[in-house]
Amino acid sequence: MSDFRLLAMATLKIYQRAASRACAGCLLNWRMLFVHLGGLALFAVLGGAAQLMGPIAGGFAAGLLLAVLLGAYFFTVSGAVLLEKLEFSEIKSRGFSLFAPVLSVLFSFFLLSIAVNLVFAQGGSAWIAAVFNLLIAVFFNPLPEIIYLHPSRALDMFSESIEFIMENFIEWYLPFVLLLLPVALFRPEALLAVGIAAATTNPFRFLEKFILLFGDFSLLLHSAGVIMVLLVCCYFVFAFRGALYRELSASTRRKRIYQERFG
Repeated sequence: MSDFRLLAMATLKIYQRAASRACAGCLLNWRMLFVHLGGLALFAVLGGAAQLMGPIAGGFAAGLLLAVLLGAYFFTVSGAVLLEKLEFSEIKSRGFSLFAPVLSVLFSFFLLSIAVNLVFAQGGSAWIAAVFNLLIAVFFNPLPEIIYLHPSRALDMFSESIEFIMENFIEWYLPFVLLLLPVALFRPEALLAVGIAAATTNPFRFLEKFILLFGDFSLLLHSAGVIMVLLVCCYFVFAFRGALYRELSASTRRKRIYQERFG
């Protein structure tokens, strides 16, 4: 049997194990969905209050609040990925442990965006900035998983992310390409736009947009059911990502081929 076929079979088994682990972890911690909903409500209250502080102070306060909520969210995802049953009390005692690494990554992204706009967005070089932003989104895509599985200094986490993507580019992105199949089947004219949006959106940016969009009391009151469904889907996707990262980072393609042939 060829190495390519062995690698394909091994990769499919990894996807199956990651999906099974994500399902088990989300069911084990289903109560964390109320924490996610509470986070949106908290942002609706405190985010609105931050706007009253002015554009600079308010933006800084909202950024800190966002880092707190993302840290707590990633903590709940880690429980699903590691199959640890979390208690509500742990969100306060252990959830804040990820605040510092999340804040350092958000601040690094902020500095990168400023640097890219200053260097490339002038003199008709906007397309270069777009390409650079695409590279940032691609190579730093697994940062959420690194934050809660291997938290360290921002530079080390960025370096680990690049190394992981260079080693597992196809295996990491193939499941998310498959998510675009429903769009290709039902809205083929929208495939390009959706594909570009998905490819250029870092998971941090996705969660930011999610919180900013649904962290509104009017939406929470009138669309709570829809929001809960979206929270369930989001929880599973991020748990799947975490389980997949653990599987892929623990082996190499050569090792997977060997294990499939002789294991």
